[in-house]
Amino acid sequence: LAQAYLRVDSPAVALVHARKAVLGGPAKSETARMLAASYVALGMPDSALAVWPAFLARGGSRFDRWLLGSVTLATIGRNPAALMALDSATAHLPQDSVAVRRLGEARAEVVRLGGSRP
Repeated sequence: LAQAYLRVDSPAVALVHARKAVLGGPAKSETARMLAASYVALGMPDSALAVWPAFLARGGSRFDRWLLGSVTLATIGRNPAALMALDSATAHLPQDSVAVRRLGEARAEVVRLGGSRP
């Protein structure tokens, strides 16, 4: 629901649903991603960034913490930090094809949002 409300430009409602989703799945990367995106859409970048250390503390993976955190950083214009987060995600890359694909997609998104390194 959070994703749907973000698509129809209702970030306050999206935030309510994202918070509920995080309570139900605190270590799920998709719920954390929606929570961060809701904060970004509401113009609350510090809250969006705070999602990722909290996600890790709740049992989320280091790879997802850095991978999804890098996109959040790029979205709010912190491009050098986004590139550093991608380096950290690479250091924690699980050895499976899905993780490799997700890393490539995140790298492309960070570059699209203003990062300079392919």
